[in-house]
Amino acid sequence: MNKGKTDNTYLGDKIKLRMEFLPRKRNINVLDLFAGDGLIWGTIKNKTKRNINITSIDKKEDTEKFHLIGDNRKYLPSLNLKKYDVIDIDSYGIPYDQIDFILKSNFIGEIFMTCIKDPRGPIPMKMALFLGYTEKMYKKCPTLISKNHFNKLKKVLTKNGIFNINYIEHQSKYYYINFKKEK
Repeated sequence: MNKGKTDNTYLGDKIKLRMEFLPRKRNINVLDLFAGDGLIWGTIKNKTKRNINITSIDKKEDTEKFHLIGDNRKYLPSLNLKKYDVIDIDSYGIPYDQIDFILKSNFIGEIFMTCIKDPRGPIPMKMALFLGYTEKMYKKCPTLISKNHFNKLKKVLTKNGIFNINYIEHQSKYYYINFKKEK
């Protein structure tokens, strides 16, 4: 039976983590890369009563909320990431392309992301290659390489100078993550 993808699993924890590590500013600029219907940041905006300006991107077209429609990986190179205080990457799977781009960029600020182990697939190949696996190893045994997906993601972050990682874990499958990129 295919359960499909569920938007905003453990929504309360996603909101709690973001509110706990929200920058201590009155005006906050957020880049929401997988905005969906805008539920997470809409809720945070209502609860905090802060001036939160949100740039939303999503492939989803059937929403009434204004957003840029399309693949966020195509938008990222054209955006001035320095103007944002927060980047939110609430995706299915492991958003390695987005993380890789942001970690190499001039962005400084809070990053919130979701890391979900997809039982049907391996970690992204680019991530495996970054961690030292070869393409041959990846193709021969992708499920073995995908074990402990969260620990592998933490290795990616630490190799990029991110050592303070906050997270909430559910069922060793869902990880809601926060860290700050400082340079």
